[in-house]
Amino acid sequence: MLRQAQHPPHLCGMPKCPPRIPPSNMRQHSVVCVLLAIVMLATHAVADEVVRFTRQPGALPHGWSQSAAARASEPVRVTLALQHELGTAARLEKELFERADPASPMYGRWLSREEIDALAAPAKPAVHAVQAWVSSLTAQAPSLRAEFHNDVVVIHATVKDMEAVVFPQARWFRFSRGKEVLVAALGRCTLPSTVHEAVRLVSGLSDFPPLQRRRTMASTRAAAAASPIP
Repeated sequence: MLRQAQHPPHLCGMPKCPPRIPPSNMRQHSVVCVLLAIVMLATHAVADEVVRFTRQPGALPHGWSQSAAARASEPVRVTLALQHELGTAARLEKELFERADPASPMYGRWLSREEIDALAAPAKPAVHAVQAWVSSLTAQAPSLRAEFHNDVVVIHATVKDMEAVVFPQARWFRFSRGKEVLVAALGRCTLPSTVHEAVRLVSGLSDFPPLQRRRTMASTRAAAAASPIP
């Protein structure tokens, strides 16, 4: 009796066994996988941050010079202006014009501070986003505290905590112009994307005052002589 020929398993519809990977190649494969995972996590973290401010050491306003690093214990503050609901500015303008129009029944009935705050209240999602961010910061920075004033949030912290927790890609330095001295940030200041979308203005990072022109007596007299007002 003739026996049926035996075929290899992969020729009979069964899956072919994968080739055996040498141990050294397996280790290299594992290292590559770990590196790829780290790159993916880092890319996701960077994508979740938005650069809000950048200033390099050589990009200082006219007349200002960098002197030394700010003291770690020096207090600094950053102010955030929160987003409003759509149409808030138009409502405030309407209320103002109605109360300034002598023909309006609302003429002269000026709003109180509380009424203005209610009309200019920030968007609730913006408040919640910033509150959650501030809570995560205070858990890491002992000196940090935040003051919520309707649509404005003021963050107080030492230079050490501001650099370590709030804006870790920035460093605070002392700058001078003549007798003027201030503390400001250099580098990149980023915010989480949720906070970036909730904030319309950030101040206190690098607020150099403008250079004021000094009028001489001669220029003052010349301006007065050219004026049409006697």
